[in-house]
Amino acid sequence: VPILIQLDIQSTSYIIKVIHNQIVKEFKIIRMDSMKMPLDQIKDTTGAGDAFIGGFLSGLLYKLSLQNCLRLGSLVASLKINQMGSRAGLPTIQQI
Repeated sequence: VPILIQLDIQSTSYIIKVIHNQIVKEFKIIRMDSMKMPLDQIKDTTGAGDAFIGGFLSGLLYKLSLQNCLRLGSLVASLKINQMGSRAGLPTIQQI
C-alpha cells in the first residue's frame, strides 16, 4: 500500500503530510535553537533530557505556545546541567 509524504519547508517549521489509504495526517515540526552554554559551565548531563521534558510539559500545563514550551524545556535542561547529579539544579517555577 503506497504512502505519500509531502514536506513543506517554511522559515521556522516543517509541515509533513502523510497520505495513506486516502487518509491525510499533517504534522508540524518546529525548528528552534537550544540555549547556548559555554562548555566549561557544563558539570553533568545526567537527567538533562528528563529536565527538558519536565520544562516542556510544565509549559503545556501553563498553556504556553509550543515555541515557548520548547524554550522553557531548553532553559530547565540548561540550568540542570550546571550542577552534578540527576536532580540538582532543577529550578522551581518561581525561579524561572
